[in-house]
Amino acid sequence: MMNIKSLFLSFALVVASATTGSAVTHILGDVTGGASTTQTLRVQTVDFIEFSLDASSGQSVSEMVISVTSTPGSNFREMIALYSGSGLVARSARGAGNGGGTATLSFLGADALADGSYTLAIGAWKAFFPTNIAEARSTAYFNNGQYTATFAPSISVVPLPAGVLLLLSGFGALSVLRRRMRKA
Repeated sequence: MMNIKSLFLSFALVVASATTGSAVTHILGDVTGGASTTQTLRVQTVDFIEFSLDASSGQSVSEMVISVTSTPGSNFREMIALYSGSGLVARSARGAGNGGGTATLSFLGADALADGSYTLAIGAWKAFFPTNIAEARSTAYFNNGQYTATFAPSISVVPLPAGVLLLLSGFGALSVLRRRMRKA
């Protein structure tokens, strides 16, 4: 069973003042079981969704797909970036069109996200996501900035190293030989 840390019980919404550079923070907690939230981006702001990955012992997050879809008909043109600590991990290309689009970040295989804390930054078509999260900002004016953010992980069992399996099979073979010797 996954170690889910009160996914929506710890869901908190802290709204900062509505001036340029202000932000809304949504704290999702552990999203290794998946999560989705619908919010409205304010004019000239960047939203931040903080989440953590904490797979149970013997398991790991083998794939993570993060997507943000804007409301059709708005001029939102979604952009997203993922940060670990204050450093940029990845960002999407600039959106285009009149809303209803989706910005996606995918992490699979060797590029899968490790357990830890992350921040997803969400902005509109004039958002800037530099390498340091403290400098993330938006100059966009838009209407109806509603979006849905979805976190879809795949969890896999971490295989035991081959050496451990070989050692266990060796012990098994020794115990079979020992029993045969006792019978003889």
